[in-house]
Amino acid sequence: MQLVSKEELIDRVWGGKAVGDDALTSCMQELRRALGDDPRHPRFVETRHRRGYRLLVPMPGSATQGSSIEGTSPPSLPDKASIAVLPFHNMSEDPGQEYFVDGITEDIITELSRFRQLFVIARNSSFTYKARTVDIRQVARELGVRYVLEGSVRRAGKRIRVTGQLVDARDGSHVWAERYDRLLEDIFAVQEELTQAIVGALVPQLDTVELSRHMRLRPGNLAARELAVRALAEAREGHRKTDGALCDAAIETADKALALDPQSCAAWIAKCFALFQHVHYGRAKDVERTRSEALMTGTRAIEADPLNHLAWAIRGLYQCNHGRFDAGLQDLLRAHALNPSSAQTVCTLGYFQALDGDAASGIDKIRRAIRLSPKDPAHAAMHKDLALACVMGRRYADGIEPALVATNEAPSMAPAHATLALVQVGLGDIAKARQTIDRLRQIAPSHLDMRLEKGWPCQREDDAKRLLTFIRVAAGLEDAGVAEALR
Repeated sequence: MQLVSKEELIDRVWGGKAVGDDALTSCMQELRRALGDDPRHPRFVETRHRRGYRLLVPMPGSATQGSSIEGTSPPSLPDKASIAVLPFHNMSEDPGQEYFVDGITEDIITELSRFRQLFVIARNSSFTYKARTVDIRQVARELGVRYVLEGSVRRAGKRIRVTGQLVDARDGSHVWAERYDRLLEDIFAVQEELTQAIVGALVPQLDTVELSRHMRLRPGNLAARELAVRALAEAREGHRKTDGALCDAAIETADKALALDPQSCAAWIAKCFALFQHVHYGRAKDVERTRSEALMTGTRAIEADPLNHLAWAIRGLYQCNHGRFDAGLQDLLRAHALNPSSAQTVCTLGYFQALDGDAASGIDKIRRAIRLSPKDPAHAAMHKDLALACVMGRRYADGIEPALVATNEAPSMAPAHATLALVQVGLGDIAKARQTIDRLRQIAPSHLDMRLEKGWPCQREDDAKRLLTFIRVAAGLEDAGVAEALR
């Protein structure tokens, strides 16, 4: 086989850019890992010291001793959503912007890698396609991924425009596309903001596609991973609709997954979320047993994958709501540290910081989460959380719009109606608050009973009293004058 020098490889791969030997060495190490090759006893790529590299197998169509061999088959798709981020194109006239453009691509790859439910192709593999005209389907086949993200960056004066589009390589369809325009003042701050905006908007779109795909699969012969994803989809839909039957289905599906793989973090997360809802909405037949099981499943999720931010977030959600607020808040802070680009984690942390008495921080975080993921499937829940944080800060006028967004987008979500009633009492509109409570009684009477008895898990006594009084006034159990004194 022909020897290829380091200089020629760098020129072909990086298009003449000033790249050191370390970058090439890193690429070769990754290639060997992908091929399962041992550099001491190479079967595919041989290193020739100070000279370059030599491929030990013929390329398809080449001849070796009068015969040819088939090329290696492309890698198979992983068992979770898989994505490659191609180097974004520099559409500016200034070639000096190349480093900034590459930096955005690298940061997107890094942030996507924080999401444990995704399989993300490493930077060195993605960048082999830099400055090349490529066919998306071929790239996906060569890298063994289902989705490919591509984009461009254009700088004009003090403004910058970044576009991105996500392609499903099976059929070439566009799953998501967006454009971001920013003023370029602090280049690194803009780079960070754009990265988080793209990742925050992109991941929920991937989640939606993957969850809906697994909901359509026949449940009879699914593998553990597929069952776990299906269980999570059922639990999320159960939350959006306040549907106990969907939560029961999620628990059953998660148990099937765990029977095949007891270390399935996704299955433990799905089961914990479903059990949490049974307790939260007052549906649990044996409350103490369900509480204990929910805490156990959250802990098992963390044990299965300590780096999964969703595992920490789901246990934190349960603990904050059910008598272990300080421990739950620590779980949520850990989830946020593991993945600050997760809009749902940012939102949940903000919600409970508001209940902890820091309404300003809570409102800022929830608004940031909505900006991160403006088309999130949990859009209604995020607005419900924002409305509650506004109630905590006595900013009732600011809370009415997000409360109405939540109830309009998710008319079956019981907590959204309970929160709307709080806002309406805070604004002094008792008649509308009582209409809202009538609607809540129709949707989930057990959730209303739980709120009337226990209120919200506020950490300051005066906040807890205010919210409990507001919901009781809305339900007609106390005189409106009592609420007036607490506003």
